Amino acid sequence: MGSEYERMTEGNRHFNEERNLLEIIIKVVVFSFIASIGAFILEYGLLHIGLWPLFFLFVMVFVIYYATKKPKQFPMQVSEQMVSTSVKHKITLYQGKAHLEKEKEFNINRIKPFVIDLKEYVHSRSNRNVLITGASGQGKSKLTRYLLGIMEYQKVIFSFKANEEYLKTEYKAVNMKNALPNPFTDTEAFISAFTVAFPISSVGIQASMIPTALEGVLKKSKSWKDFKELLDTSIRGSKDINKRSALLFIQANSKRLSYYDTSEFKIGTETAVLDFSSLNQDAMSFYAELVLRQIYHDMERRARKEILICVDEAHRLTTGHSGRYHTIIVEMSREIRDKGMLWIATQNYSDIPDNIRNQFASQFVFKSTSQNDLTALRAIEPLLAWTVSGLPNHYFVDAQFPSLHKFIPVYYYNPKGEKDAETAQLVENSAKEPLFELKGDRPTATQHAGMLAIYNNPEASLNTLAKYLKQKGWITGPSTIYGNNGRPGIFNSLASSGLVKKVGASYKLTEEGLGWVDPDMILSGVENLGSELHVKLLKKVIAMLHERNTLVVAPKDKASPDLVGYPMSSGRKKYLWDDSKKRAYEVQTTARKENVLANRERDISAGFTITWVTHYKEVLEEIKKLTEDKDEYLLVKV
Repeated sequence: MGSEYERMTEGNRHFNEERNLLEIIIKVVVFSFIASIGAFILEYGLLHIGLWPLFFLFVMVFVIYYATKKPKQFPMQVSEQMVSTSVKHKITLYQGKAHLEKEKEFNINRIKPFVIDLKEYVHSRSNRNVLITGASGQGKSKLTRYLLGIMEYQKVIFSFKANEEYLKTEYKAVNMKNALPNPFTDTEAFISAFTVAFPISSVGIQASMIPTALEGVLKKSKSWKDFKELLDTSIRGSKDINKRSALLFIQANSKRLSYYDTSEFKIGTETAVLDFSSLNQDAMSFYAELVLRQIYHDMERRARKEILICVDEAHRLTTGHSGRYHTIIVEMSREIRDKGMLWIATQNYSDIPDNIRNQFASQFVFKSTSQNDLTALRAIEPLLAWTVSGLPNHYFVDAQFPSLHKFIPVYYYNPKGEKDAETAQLVENSAKEPLFELKGDRPTATQHAGMLAIYNNPEASLNTLAKYLKQKGWITGPSTIYGNNGRPGIFNSLASSGLVKKVGASYKLTEEGLGWVDPDMILSGVENLGSELHVKLLKKVIAMLHERNTLVVAPKDKASPDLVGYPMSSGRKKYLWDDSKKRAYEVQTTARKENVLANRERDISAGFTITWVTHYKEVLEEIKKLTEDKDEYLLVKV
């Protein structure tokens, strides 16, 4: 794997690339030539025994098969889609010579996607531990479920939510309410599990006394009944205020743990999902820690070999500690390498302490905007935090990628690929999707012209509206405006479609109609419209484009152009939109380099040509320099 990444660092492709037609032709010719030479050498002897035609046929079949055969394809669901880089290469001309310059800027470059084998990826690292983090809906659970499915080991999965993804698999589900271990068999394990379930670092001066007080009660306890009676006795006989406070803390919280009957936890050698969802929140953490310790104890004494432990919502076990008492995950993450593997999943990267995170050689991180997460990622590599903050759903990075200081691959996870081996094609198609979804019921150019006529001439008569359309040159045919031979005119057609309603001898736009032509309605619901000046410029641009009967759309997603314009088609198809000439309009009140270049790269990668709009000549000139005067530029007065 390491050599493959070095190839990419050097600009070469790697992994499962498909051969193209030219490559196939060249290979057929070369191997046929080699085979012919061999055949010529053997011709005399073969002709004497009459096997020459059969030999030649065999050689040709072998050559064609080898030349056309594709590389091995793994039916994985993860494909590399983009690469984040910290250096942008730029070629400039100086004194007649070309010079390669490097700009220290973060960039995302799209590359041809290809399928990777995640099983090989995980096994090639320094250990097989995997950390997966991501908020709800990002794809964390589905990716974890998929990864578990491709691993051929016994798996023990800790699940804390009802109807969790793991419970939908064919794995055996164990309702832990009926299989809780006896906590009084191991005093050290009980104290550690108690500190995990009830973090005591913030209790106060008595916090350090809680483990000692617990130990004193546990030494004589064999059941929750014994524990309760001994605890009551200790509280009554305690004269030290701090010790008494510690015992009262134990008493108040232990009630949450003693609601359930305990017996003996046992699992065989089959994969199982341990379902803790029927327990209360505190009991979940307490008993899960006990079970985890029991399983790891079996692994340490080699009673279990090559077992994969997966803990979902691992933050339940990693937040509580007191001195030497903490979750067994700390030891497991460091020492499990020769015994099996530990996988943990949680919503936030920063939920897992740094000393535990460092023990995971694969760290798959979905999008996060958490300040704590980004701070932790930035400490590893600034480019990493920048990339993670802008990831779309189902995209993730590896925070332990070997060459992350040079570039960071962004991987795409496609849940539908579970039943589809053509993942590479699916991902390649997804890269061609537009930055935003344009409503499919958009008006035609003729309808749009009619709505603009009504919008700019309120309460006008039909003749006035017709005159306006003819002067603009948008609709010149009387039959289109007024209708004939039973075909309605444009305004009656708009009324029947619900975009316009007739009021006396005139027409009025409905709310739906206003949504296509009124600037305020077009901009409604748009995320981060910006300053008042920015909004004024947006409205000016919309008005200017409407003067050419251009359909203007304001994408609601902030990660899209400010405005997108669709011009009318030319010639005899003037009633349609020319989608091939759609244009992004980027309104800039300043010429901040990082904003301008990021917007330009995003729009161009999505297939847009760009018009930059500003109100200030100096700003426009600066944008021209940044974009090398390759786009269209518009100066607007406000």
